[in-house]
Amino acid sequence: MGRYTTSLQVRFRDIDPLYHVSHTVYVVYMQQARLAFCEEVLDLADSAYDTVVAHLELDYESEVAFGDDLVAETWITDVGSSSFTMAYEVSANGTVAVTGESVQVVIDAETGEKTDVPAEWREHFEAYRDDGDGS
Repeated sequence: MGRYTTSLQVRFRDIDPLYHVSHTVYVVYMQQARLAFCEEVLDLADSAYDTVVAHLELDYESEVAFGDDLVAETWITDVGSSSFTMAYEVSANGTVAVTGESVQVVIDAETGEKTDVPAEWREHFEAYRDDGDGS
């Protein structure tokens, strides 16, 4: 189905001594994309739930330089009882720079304990669901 798209900006502080984006910054780019998705799609600002990252992985495909136009695409690949998996593709000037995946565990904002993925989140996820086989 669809992917959630976020525009990102390469900041001067993102650049390493080799004049390209440092490998550590891509985790921040993925976090920015995830937070934008959660705020807009799940309306976390007014939610009784929050998420914590339980797993994160990424693969570097090509470098990014200061001034490049960045776009992050995010989608849902799996939903469990208390967690969900998001995939990421960060592109610079139309070329894929990084792909990745993260697993978020849903927690009760008041108690900090893990809890079931809310039914309304599951409904929202359907518009951004893609498990890799085109569905």
